Amino acid sequence: MNGLFGPYIEKWMHFVTIKNMLLLAIGSLIITDLGLYILLRAIFPKSSFYESTLWQVIGPVDFTISHIIVFLVSSIIMVLLMSGVLYVIFKVFKGTGTFKQLVADMLLTLCINSWIYLALSLIIIPATVLLNVSAQSDSYGLNYLEWINVIIMALLMAKQFNLSPWLTGIVYYFISFVIAIIQLAFSGII
Repeated sequence: MNGLFGPYIEKWMHFVTIKNMLLLAIGSLIITDLGLYILLRAIFPKSSFYESTLWQVIGPVDFTISHIIVFLVSSIIMVLLMSGVLYVIFKVFKGTGTFKQLVADMLLTLCINSWIYLALSLIIIPATVLLNVSAQSDSYGLNYLEWINVIIMALLMAKQFNLSPWLTGIVYYFISFVIAIIQLAFSGII
C-alpha cells in the first residue's frame, strides 16, 4: 500500500497545513453543500432519496443561522477530538508527528468526505428518480467510497508520524467510526 501511493503522498504532503486545509474545507463546504442544495433540489425535487437516513447524514446543511452554527461547532469539536485522540494513540506507538499536523489532516478529511458525498449524491439521486425506485436505508456503497478517504489518511499520517500505514489506517478508521456514531446519536438520526 505504501509503495503504491507513497510517492504521491510525499509530493503533496507539504501542502497539508492548517491554513491551507481550513481554506480548502470552507471552499469545499460552500461548493458541495450549495451544489447539493441547488442542483439536486432544483433538478430532482421529488426523489425518495431525500427521505432516507443516508440523506440525513450526507445532505447539505440547512441554510439557517442556527443550523450553520451547530454544524461549525460540531465540526470544530470533531476535528479537535479526533486529532487529540489520534495524537495520543500515535504517541503511544512512538510517532514523531505533531498535533497541528493531525488538525490539518482532519480538516482534509472533512474536504474529502464532502466531495465523496457530493459524488455519491450526484449518482444516487438521479438514479432513484429515473429508475423510480424508493430509497431504502442501505448505505448505497458509501462505505466503499469512504475507504478512499481511510487509505489517503492512513498513508498521510503514516508518513507524518513514521508509523505503519496499517496501524494509522486501523486507528483512524476505528476512531472516526466511534465519533461518527456519537455524532449520529447526538443529532437524533440513530
